[in-house]
Amino acid sequence: ADNADSRKKGVLEKKEQRISSELSSSRTKKEYKLGVYFGDISFRRKLHIPEQIWTTPFIRIRSPELIIEPGEHIAITGPNGVGKSTFFSLLLKHWDHLPITAARQELSSPEQMLITKKFASMDSETKGKIFTLVSCFGSDPKSIVQGGLPSPGVWQKLMIAKAIVQGSPILFLDEPTNHMDLAALEILEEALKLYQGTLVIISHDRSFINRICTRELELKKV
Repeated sequence: ADNADSRKKGVLEKKEQRISSELSSSRTKKEYKLGVYFGDISFRRKLHIPEQIWTTPFIRIRSPELIIEPGEHIAITGPNGVGKSTFFSLLLKHWDHLPITAARQELSSPEQMLITKKFASMDSETKGKIFTLVSCFGSDPKSIVQGGLPSPGVWQKLMIAKAIVQGSPILFLDEPTNHMDLAALEILEEALKLYQGTLVIISHDRSFINRICTRELELKKV
């Protein structure tokens, strides 16, 4: 009887330990998910571009004077082919002296190699945090760890994760919802809604824009 009681007690203790472990794991995951947020932003600066005409080999864009206040969340919208990505790139070039983190849809091979080298030079703790966030956004960062060139979707998530970990004061995102499932999108939305820095974003997702952005710049063909 003593042996039976002892075995029963042992089984109950193991079950209790397993349940306790599962609850702890659940709490940790929940706390981490809710903790995906940008830190305090110390760099705050108004962005300004005078009225001008941008001319490229492929398109001509006439822009009015543009002033973006610190902390504004701006959506660049318009039909396909109107020049949103071109305008996005022109803004980045104009403000290339500022601490901007940009997550574009596509990067050239030289750009990818340069970013890969920068990530390789980061300390282990920072890289670990970034890769964990990439996983939270629904992608496996294994290709980055192994030194490969990730897909465009993984690149975007990598740059967003980098901006979160490093507290980037200005963030440019080009169609960030294209490569995210619903769970990852909810995490990103919660982070961006609380983001205190300046955000410039291209998106066709109207509900995403309405929840995240404070102002809209619509490009039109004339």
